[in-house]
Amino acid sequence: MISKQNLDSTSHPSLLGTSRPPTVTHSNGGTLNLPFKSSRRDSKRNVYSHARLPWELLRNIIRGLEFEPSFKLFDRQHLDPALFVLARTCRALQVEAERVIYRRIVFRNGTAEALHIGSMLSNRAAEYVETLCVTHVSYPMHEPFPEDDRPATSLAHSLPFGRMKRLRSLNISFPPFRETIEEEVEEIEFFKVISQKLPPDTLHDFISTDQGNLEDLRFLGQQNQLRRLVASKLPDELLAPSTFPNLLDLKLERSEINQSLQILDTQALRALWVSFHDAHLNRPFCGVSLTVLDIEFDFVSPSDWVLLLNLRVVDCPNIVFLSLWLSLIGIEPMFLPWDEDENADWLSPIMEVLGRWRRMQALELRAWTSTPPDTLISRIKDACKTPGLCSVWLHARRPDHDATFKLWRDDCQAWCVSQPKSDHVHDWRDHWKAISMEAPLTLPN
Repeated sequence: MISKQNLDSTSHPSLLGTSRPPTVTHSNGGTLNLPFKSSRRDSKRNVYSHARLPWELLRNIIRGLEFEPSFKLFDRQHLDPALFVLARTCRALQVEAERVIYRRIVFRNGTAEALHIGSMLSNRAAEYVETLCVTHVSYPMHEPFPEDDRPATSLAHSLPFGRMKRLRSLNISFPPFRETIEEEVEEIEFFKVISQKLPPDTLHDFISTDQGNLEDLRFLGQQNQLRRLVASKLPDELLAPSTFPNLLDLKLERSEINQSLQILDTQALRALWVSFHDAHLNRPFCGVSLTVLDIEFDFVSPSDWVLLLNLRVVDCPNIVFLSLWLSLIGIEPMFLPWDEDENADWLSPIMEVLGRWRRMQALELRAWTSTPPDTLISRIKDACKTPGLCSVWLHARRPDHDATFKLWRDDCQAWCVSQPKSDHVHDWRDHWKAISMEAPLTLPN
C-alpha cells in the first residue's frame, strides 16, 4: 500500500526520480504483462503469474488523469499523484505518464525546483513539453539559489529547446527591473538560445512581459504558425503582412496602438486588445474580422467613450465578446473616480450603444467609479437592449472597496446576479473567448 504521504512527496515534476521500476513487460500483442502473486502457496514458492491487460485500457487510465482544471499561467501545477506512481512502474507506463507530467511546465528560474526539471528535460522529457512558462517568481518553498551559486541547469537558457518539437506555447516573465547584472545576462542568454535552437514553425502562442531589447524578438519571424501574440512592442521588420500569416489574437502595450492597427489592417485577426487615446478616436479601424475586442481608454473623457463605441459598432460588426475598462487613464488611478456624483448616470448611454451590437453575447465591464454596485446592476438590467447578451462580468472599483458581480440570463429572460470570486474571471474569459473565436463572420451590407 502506498501512503498518502508518499504520493504527495512525488506529486511534482521536479521530484520524479529515476529509480529502477519493477519488472513489467509490454508485449507485442497489445497487452501489458503485470506480475502478481496468485496465491499464498505460490508466494511461498516465489511463483508468479501474469495478468494481461489491454494496453488501450491502461493508456485510457493515464489519459483520465490528465485533466487539470486549475492550471493557469505561472501557477503551481497540481497533478494527480497517481501519475507519478505509474511513472515508476515500467518503461512503457513511464513514457505515457511523463507525456502528461511534462506537457505543461512552470520553470521558476534559478530555483532548486528548476534544477530538477531542467535535468529531467535534458535527460529524456523535452520531447513532451507543449506549454512552457518561464518566470522568476518563486514560492517560499522554492527560494532561488544565491546568485553566485546557481547551477547552470537551473537557468532557463540551459533548457534543450532544440528538442522541444512539440512546444506550442511559450510564456516568459522576466523581472521588469533588473537588480543585478546576472539577471540581465541571463535574459540575454535566454533569447539568444531560443533564437538559435528553437525549431521554426513550432509556436502557436507567445506571451512575454519583457520590456527589454526589441532585437530579442526577431526569432518570432521564423514562427509562421503563431496564432496568439502578446508582447510589449515588435521590431519593425515583423510588421510585414507576410510575417504572421496565421495570427488571430494580438495584444501589444497601450502605447503601441499604431503597431496594433497596422497589423489589423493586413491580418484577419479574431481578437485584439487596444488602448485608445483621445487622439485615436477617428483612426481608421479595420475590424470586420474581430469577434473579441478588449478596449482600454487612456485619457479619454466619458463623453468620448460613447463616440468611440459608436464608431466601433460600425467597423467591428461581428463582436461576440467585448471587454471595457472605463477609466480616465489607462492605468489604475490612485485618486478618486471620475464621477464625483454617485447618482450620475454614465452607464445607460454606454449600454444603449452596446445594444447596436446584435451579435454580442458576453460583456466584461471594469469601472473605477463612485456609483454603488447595486445602482450599476440596475442600470445594466434596465438599459440592456442587446438581444443576444447573456453574460456580464462587472468589476466595480471604488475608493473604499472593490466588488465583482456576474449577471446572466437564459433566452432573454430575467437577469440573475451572483457575486463570485474575482479570480474566477479568468475561467469566464477563457470560456467566452473560445466561443467567440469560433463564431462565424458576417460581412457588412
